Amino acid sequence: REFTRSTEVTLNIVSVEHHTGLRQFAKAEMVRIIQEALNNVRRHAQASRVDITFQRLDGNLQVEISDDGKGFLTEKIFDGHHRHNFGVRSMTDRAKSLAGTLDIRSKPGAGTTVRVEVPIEEGAE
Repeated sequence: REFTRSTEVTLNIVSVEHHTGLRQFAKAEMVRIIQEALNNVRRHAQASRVDITFQRLDGNLQVEISDDGKGFLTEKIFDGHHRHNFGVRSMTDRAKSLAGTLDIRSKPGAGTTVRVEVPIEEGAE
């Protein structure tokens, strides 16, 4: 709600699962990844809508943050020369620390999707 109030971007959260299957540390890291993705939407995307989807898939928790913003060429953030990719590196490092992956897909004029997948831990809620 705070994101919507401060940005006027509609935020839609879809949860297929009620339990994430992650321990507290992993939950905190996932929250930070989502916060950074939303921060990038607020700062760069010029979006009117963001969808966050949580689902279990093949033993992983998959979270997708998709916006309808202006998009960008992903090659620019992964070329090693762009100085504004600290947030992307941070999200990637956090996903790796959880034995997971982070993927960013975007095209100019077509919005952006950040997908993070981390293994579900047995016995975690």
